[in-house]
Amino acid sequence: NPNRRPFWSNVQTSEQRFGVLGFDPEKITIDGNDEDWKDVPINQEKEGLGQLKIDQDESYLYLNFNYDQAMNASKIAFLIDTLPNQGNQQINHLTGSPSLKENGLEFMINIDLSEAQESRLLVDTSYDYHTYLYGYLNDMLELSEPMPSTSQGDFTTLKYALNREYWIPDQEVLVPFEDYETGRLRPGNSDRQSQDFNSLTDYHINYDDRIIEVRIPWLLINASDPSRKEFLNQFNIDGEEGERFAKGEDIKVGTLALSADNDILDSIQNIEDNEIEALSSYTWENWEVPDSRPYLKQAYYDLADLFETVE
Repeated sequence: NPNRRPFWSNVQTSEQRFGVLGFDPEKITIDGNDEDWKDVPINQEKEGLGQLKIDQDESYLYLNFNYDQAMNASKIAFLIDTLPNQGNQQINHLTGSPSLKENGLEFMINIDLSEAQESRLLVDTSYDYHTYLYGYLNDMLELSEPMPSTSQGDFTTLKYALNREYWIPDQEVLVPFEDYETGRLRPGNSDRQSQDFNSLTDYHINYDDRIIEVRIPWLLINASDPSRKEFLNQFNIDGEEGERFAKGEDIKVGTLALSADNDILDSIQNIEDNEIEALSSYTWENWEVPDSRPYLKQAYYDLADLFETVE
């Protein structure tokens, strides 16, 4: 929503975050340390599986999952329902294709607990804005099959465009359309004081203390204005275009423990007759004055060192 861009920080855009001074609040440091979470209430828990805490700021949605020592899973899946009356009510890629009793899933976050750490964010195929914009509306992607008009239980990888197709006249070269998987999550450490600091960190697994921390940029889950809980509406492919944005009251979240073959080993939410019960609610206060914390980026210190060598 262009009228609300000053009210939140869009980590995904190429049009912000320039310079050597940053202003993001960075409420939670993704480093596997629970210190930032001590005052955050538990959102959901189950003995033998673990407990989940959720928080947010102007830039990210944060998850902290402290899993039980007895848990023996290869992956943890977080189920995300951002808006009511849309989203997948079935999860086809999980064994048995379980359904959801009260929720529809727009997104799934799969955290790989193995050393490979092949973690990613998946999106409902009918809510995939990349395919909708570049495949359905602008015919820049070759689609193997038509984009579904309604949720059908399928998820896909989340991609962004790197460049559109363009022609270089003096070289007579046609550069093809390129995209990349932006939903592939990067393990790392977001602590700016740490030697292994990485500003691109999406998640961190502390195997010793059994802590998983995740931060998801708001735009990755199609938020158009998190300060008012506003998200992109479901795309209307078969009919007239409706309202582009929709305001919700909360986000619904669920937690599954999975095997390497996508069997459900355990769930914080009850599962009866292959149906996942209602997900837990997380909400936050709307804001009109965004929080900020100015800080010097590493580039500042690198430039300072460089200028010291200039006579």
